[in-house]
Amino acid sequence: TVLEALLPDNKISDESIKALEIAKDSVKKFRKENKENTSDLDHLLSRLGNLQSKSIGSNLAEYVKKALDKHPDLGDSEVLLPKIKEIYNARSALLHTGKYDNSALEGYIKILSEFVPSVLKAHFRTV
Repeated sequence: TVLEALLPDNKISDESIKALEIAKDSVKKFRKENKENTSDLDHLLSRLGNLQSKSIGSNLAEYVKKALDKHPDLGDSEVLLPKIKEIYNARSALLHTGKYDNSALEGYIKILSEFVPSVLKAHFRTV
């Protein structure tokens, strides 16, 4: 979650944005033709609007990869990047389901307690 605060706003490709606009136009047309249950369609349009940015997970992976490439002293990209993705997935599962593996969580905390402060130092050293 700390690293999420550092993430840039990464937009999806122009082609994907065009496809997303077509989808939104289609939903708007459908909503106009079907006056019932428009609150669900409004919610869908809102969710479609949020798809213009890459997911937090993929954005986080890109950020960490760039940080590791730029600052090799932070650790081995081939080891840390998959571990950060695993930790993020565990965090998402915990957030959405409330379930977690206690022994895995302890290992994740150990990794993050070393990695996150190092990333923060490197980030603010170069900003």
